[in-house]
Amino acid sequence: MRSRKIFIVAILVFAVAAWAKVFPPTGKHKPLYFEISGKKYRYWKCDKKLSFEIDGVREGKIYIRTIAGTKPKVKIYLDGDKIKEIKIDEKKSKKAKHSKYNNITKAYVMQIKIPDGKHKLTIKSSDLIFVRINAKKKIKYYSYVPQKHAGGMVLVVRETEYGYYKSTKSHPVMFEIIGRGTVKVMTRLLYDKTMKGKQHYSVAVRIDDGKPITYSFETEPSSVSYFSNNKDIIPGKGREITIKTPEGHHYVYIYPTNSREIAMRVLVPEYMVKIKK
Repeated sequence: MRSRKIFIVAILVFAVAAWAKVFPPTGKHKPLYFEISGKKYRYWKCDKKLSFEIDGVREGKIYIRTIAGTKPKVKIYLDGDKIKEIKIDEKKSKKAKHSKYNNITKAYVMQIKIPDGKHKLTIKSSDLIFVRINAKKKIKYYSYVPQKHAGGMVLVVRETEYGYYKSTKSHPVMFEIIGRGTVKVMTRLLYDKTMKGKQHYSVAVRIDDGKPITYSFETEPSSVSYFSNNKDIIPGKGREITIKTPEGHHYVYIYPTNSREIAMRVLVPEYMVKIKK
């Protein structure tokens, strides 16, 4: 039986936020549902203190609303260390509604980064506030060497090297993928000496024998990168394609729609990958 994961060689690892989650506070706290622009959002009432248990690595936002005119002082702690002290002074929202609470303010929004492991986030307030924490878990992405391509290239960006693979209409990049997931592909138009300024190019993506999907881009020569193994070619600025693969075993083909050449870098999510040791 074929393995449900792909064996690949990891060249470089990236982390991308995904899997959004709303975190409820610890203890017995019933959520309040605010209607905002016709949609319902869960908030929790905090008149003194609320604590949340959050597992990292995550990036997210803390949304804090209050009653217009109250101006509460709020302190935010991560594992006992104070990370923020603010005074909420937002105007009344025209879009936020609740059957019990009137004059709800616009949200004060704070960005948060949670490191690896389990953590306790505590919010203390001098007056009534309403809190919502929405955090996304990071997914690691691995560089994937395609099974077929028109030649390898080494892109240098600010002294860091990245593996890219050339694709032409007659020699497309092809890689094998197993399972449902989201694959990211960074494409770059290859400028020769006759090409100047802004250029347009199109890239076709075909899964197995299906109908190709075409992506069109505008680009220009990159001022911060070059190919170390072919300095006669200038890389265009990167343009990204996101490919969603269905369940099963598939072959993905990526190629320019005309005679122009492109280079690309394929990134596969951690949950679709099994690393050889």
